[in-house]
Amino acid sequence: MQVYVHVILTFIFAGILSPFLGFYSLVVFLSGFVFDIDHYFYYILKKRDFSLVNSYLYCVQGSKVYEPHTGVLHIFHTWEMWVLFFILGVVIHVIFLYALIGLIFHMLLDWGYLFFNQDSIDIRVWSLIGWISRN
Repeated sequence: MQVYVHVILTFIFAGILSPFLGFYSLVVFLSGFVFDIDHYFYYILKKRDFSLVNSYLYCVQGSKVYEPHTGVLHIFHTWEMWVLFFILGVVIHVIFLYALIGLIFHMLLDWGYLFFNQDSIDIRVWSLIGWISRN
């Protein structure tokens, strides 16, 4: 899913939550798309290229630098990250719980995209433990 779609929909979602969460709605908003940074990390490791533009285009089907890829580990898109943010939110600071809300919203958008684009379903792994056991 395109980053701008995450930004727009998460902005609307955070706006709806704003009367209830106040400042923390900004955390929800930012975490709704910032966690896609793991796509950039993957691109750097895969291509040894630090170009943010190329890393973005690498993930966009139909672009000139796109390459099909499967079984990709995007660390922030794993269920273990949800557990970590939940634990950090309970033990350290509530801000991690609000980041988790944004991350869950982000993942719901991704799952919706993958549902309607079945050819993309195998691009990403959903568990760090599962990925480690396969590699």
